[in-house]
Amino acid sequence: MNTTTDNPNGTNLQTNCVNYPPKLDFTLCIDVTKTTAGWCVDISSLSPCASISGCTLKDLLEESAILCGKGDSKTFGAYDDALAHIATVFAQYGEHFLGERVSPPELGLVDRLLDRTGFLSISSAETDVFSTFIDVGIATSNKNEPSDITAIYDIFSDTWHSD
Repeated sequence: MNTTTDNPNGTNLQTNCVNYPPKLDFTLCIDVTKTTAGWCVDISSLSPCASISGCTLKDLLEESAILCGKGDSKTFGAYDDALAHIATVFAQYGEHFLGERVSPPELGLVDRLLDRTGFLSISSAETDVFSTFIDVGIATSNKNEPSDITAIYDIFSDTWHSD
């Protein structure tokens, strides 16, 4: 959808916009550990205080909602099964922003993302949706730091890429 916006200089700016759900600030944390029972995948949302730190009060009161307290922990016998579960989470994350089906990334890409620390923090505040792709900023530290890697979902090819 193209929109025209008046700016303070009195000129009109044309922008390409993608329709996606209203702003919803949340952070997903994915932690993968090897246990005696197999590969444990913990998926949860960040605590409200950590989520609020990234929002201004105006955003919080007028536009944002914060998800917290949701969590999922599963143990998989095979590492590839754990990766497939995380790939499904990435697909659902993309679907949230596009409102349509998104294919999961290849298991090799998920493995490369996890390679640094086994922990991923995916924040909607560090996710940008453009007309042809979604840029997902991912932090590999659990210390509430900015993203240090990215995953790109190409809308037209229905594929994921990473740096």
